[in-house]
Amino acid sequence: MRQTVLTIGTFDPTGYEGLVVDLRVWHTYRTYGLGVATAILAHNTQAVLGVYPVPLEHVGAQLEAVFNDVKVLGVKVGAVPDLKTAELVAGVLQDVKVPIVVVDPVLRSATGYAFHRAGDLQSWTRLLGPVATVLTPNVEEAAVLSDMETVSDVTAMKAACEIIHHRYRPAHVVVKGGRLPGLVRATDVLYDGRRHQVLEHPWTRSPNRLGAGDAFAAVVTALLVQGNSVPQAVTTAKQFIARAMQHTFQIAQGPVQPLNLTIPRV
Repeated sequence: MRQTVLTIGTFDPTGYEGLVVDLRVWHTYRTYGLGVATAILAHNTQAVLGVYPVPLEHVGAQLEAVFNDVKVLGVKVGAVPDLKTAELVAGVLQDVKVPIVVVDPVLRSATGYAFHRAGDLQSWTRLLGPVATVLTPNVEEAAVLSDMETVSDVTAMKAACEIIHHRYRPAHVVVKGGRLPGLVRATDVLYDGRRHQVLEHPWTRSPNRLGAGDAFAAVVTALLVQGNSVPQAVTTAKQFIARAMQHTFQIAQGPVQPLNLTIPRV
């Protein structure tokens, strides 16, 4: 494992989302994963019962401990609890100049818990967007970030990509569409400031998708660090998530179950 990558985000005890998902993905993709916790969740397959932010000085100490000792080639940023933490993370990433940064702007958990109000998500992304190699909102998050009423088809996804790229200044935006109404394939749109790429994959019928957003961004991070292009990384991530959804762990009482991230990599 010659590539070292860092995840910055939340820890939940059941490992359905956040840091644990990222570390599992990176083990599968033969990268060495480090983690900085921004909050502790009381979380299971049914609900987020509480969010307990890690004090700002503790987040800073974790970041300092990592970057003073390890050469980090890629960073994935997930949920952060507040704008002060986002400002700290953005400042550190600007200073250390990590080659690859994947930012996943999280509006709500897979179980429906709202981590941010719309305005806070926009402010959070303004701080972190300029350091991002890839920004990975889903269609709901893309609608918030672009101030569009809805993002419900490919045309709207393309428009949202353009607005988000211009407003938040990442190098690339990929709007994750999943299976939108009227489409028979899972569809994402990737935009680099010049052209759009529509990326499709057969739709996976399984409703078990806990952790899919985190895992998608983590796969993209690992593949970029390993030298893949952004389109290659996004396409492979879609394929991996589809397979992980088909082989989920049936281990809890909730209506949906976590992805199986131990499947062979694509």
